[in-house]
Amino acid sequence: MKIYSIKTKIGLTVCGLITVLILVMVLSVLSYFERAYKNLIAQEEILLVDNIAREIDDKLDSVHSALIATSKVANSEIVMDPEKAQAFLDSKTGLISMFDNHIFLFSPLGKIIAEAPYQPNRRNLDISYREYMKTTLNTKMPHVGDPYISSQVHHHPAVMLTAPVYDQSGQVIAIMAGGFDLMKDNFLGDLPQARIGNTGYYYMYNTNRFIIIHPDPSRVMQQDVPIGSNSLFDKAIEGFDGSGETVNSRGISALSSFKHIKKTNWILVANHPLEELYAPFMQAREAIAIAIPLCILLLIITVWYAVGKMTLPLVHLTNHVKTLDAKKGKERFSNIFTHDEIGALSCAFNEMLRKLDKNTDSLEKTNEELKRMASTDSLTGVWNRRMLEDILVTEIERAQRYETKLSIIIFDIDHFKKINDNFGHLAGDSILTELSQLVRDNIRKSDALARWGGDEFVILTPNSSAEQAQVLAEKLKSLIADYNFPDVGIVTLSVGIAECTVNDNLDKLIKRGDDALYNAKASGRNRIVIGI
Repeated sequence: MKIYSIKTKIGLTVCGLITVLILVMVLSVLSYFERAYKNLIAQEEILLVDNIAREIDDKLDSVHSALIATSKVANSEIVMDPEKAQAFLDSKTGLISMFDNHIFLFSPLGKIIAEAPYQPNRRNLDISYREYMKTTLNTKMPHVGDPYISSQVHHHPAVMLTAPVYDQSGQVIAIMAGGFDLMKDNFLGDLPQARIGNTGYYYMYNTNRFIIIHPDPSRVMQQDVPIGSNSLFDKAIEGFDGSGETVNSRGISALSSFKHIKKTNWILVANHPLEELYAPFMQAREAIAIAIPLCILLLIITVWYAVGKMTLPLVHLTNHVKTLDAKKGKERFSNIFTHDEIGALSCAFNEMLRKLDKNTDSLEKTNEELKRMASTDSLTGVWNRRMLEDILVTEIERAQRYETKLSIIIFDIDHFKKINDNFGHLAGDSILTELSQLVRDNIRKSDALARWGGDEFVILTPNSSAEQAQVLAEKLKSLIADYNFPDVGIVTLSVGIAECTVNDNLDKLIKRGDDALYNAKASGRNRIVIGI
């Protein structure tokens, strides 16, 4: 019988005990962390879905409130005249920018009165069969409609928000509406492109089982999830909000989180395949299966434990950095404060984030200042020439399209060169600054003042004929002539006026104004000439 030394026995016993302890410990830890990881992922996913749903609710409420507020401005005179209705909608540029599938005024019979942006050959188009139209007319209340296929040229899935227009007796005389294209870049259309991990995604459906938004465009507007094919899908229709593992209608096991949109009967879903979600555990198990035999064979349990314990803060810091993009505010900063190099690295990382935040704030302020400098004159604070040219082109097109009046007033200071020569350029700059402020204080909010160059200024006066602009010019000329500028005294203005015609463009309109100004100066200065 072979005799084993006590050293061998102790060695075998210790190795056996260590092997059992390691296996028990590893399996227990893996089981615990697997449960904790699943719970954490489920909590984070439902929190993420909840935040997105709240954001959708807030944005729907915001744009719907804006639509309802605008509907209260509409009246019988606007509703009864399609051209006035069109002008009314065209003036609501804020609403147009909110609703990328146009804004509308519908008659109580469900026909289009006006649409912005304007689309030809669509007035009186009957859409009374639409669900949103029927519901709004039946309830006489604002409504967020079910998805439908748009009648626009693109025929994309869309959603319509409505707001009734009432007369003084409370009767519905029209319906104002705004649409969202579910395929465009908006707060709804962005959702299909969002990803959870590599293969997870979001989709949205309603309690009628219609898919509203999905990364697969072919599934939008489809009822392709039969009852019983996805238990949580069915449960959410009955009112469930939360997370759970399920098998979807395509036979893929996934962690799905459901959240109802409060303003509608929509349900937002985050779907994350379990194969990807639990891949880290499979990889961890494979790694541990290799590590355990090596540790037992080499008897370096103590080193293994020590190294694992010492590097744990670094693992946490690495995981923190890997998930940094998904974190905001204070949670971006590391909470590792060990008294070693890892702690120093954590502190350096936090300091780097603080400096980055500071530089980002500084860059944003610089960008805002650059935008301001690009559009305003640095001396007077009024618009500069480039800004005025951009706006004047738009105003000319609007005036010609809607056959409204538009005039410009071009003026400069008489003998301004002599003022600079006699009193110095600082005095001249002071006059330009004070004169700009006087003019700004005495023109309408709809008018715009810009420094064209040197001592020459331009006033843009929408909805004004040349004669109306002349009245304003007379007022300003008298105001300046009566004003006592410090160190200089009285100054006068020469003024040219030009009214926009159907054949005008920017250069033609400005040239007529300049020619009129030249004639005013040539005929003795301190006077007003209307360009022909």
